[in-house]
Amino acid sequence: MPEVFVEYMVDCARSLNQDVFRLLRSTFIAYGQPDEPFARKLYEALHRNGVVTFFFPEHAVPGERLHRVMRKGVNEYDRVILVCSRNSLEREGVLFEIEEALTRESKIKDEPLLIPIRLDPYVLDEWKPEQADLAEAVRSRVVADFEGADTDPAKFQSALLKLIGALKK
Repeated sequence: MPEVFVEYMVDCARSLNQDVFRLLRSTFIAYGQPDEPFARKLYEALHRNGVVTFFFPEHAVPGERLHRVMRKGVNEYDRVILVCSRNSLEREGVLFEIEEALTRESKIKDEPLLIPIRLDPYVLDEWKPEQADLAEAVRSRVVADFEGADTDPAKFQSALLKLIGALKK
């Protein structure tokens, strides 16, 4: 479907002021601090498209413990979008969020919770966390390709539309 048509349909739905966007699953974005500019761009795009999304700088409550914020986010939102890059996958907090998401996913068993998106090829062949099963759990999924999307608006929009498609209920 042409992107222009999709954008037109989204604008039409918004103008009708109906709860069309309740048809999309809510998301928690898991990322490392060096990838925050990309995560913000993703958050803003998801938000513009009606996806309820937790984004740490916007929604974290000052004074709350970090692990508690991460655990709560992973467990309260329908999906976890995992930003996969060398910068993010080497962060302790991101590894914690992956573990938390996989634990929750093992309990629900009917649908995948974790949606990996890659900014570079690191996740596919170089990433070797201490817990090897984490890499296998991420690599065993279709990993959305956002490589180069931070500088190429057309690539970002194309990848975003695929991601939104994965969030439909």
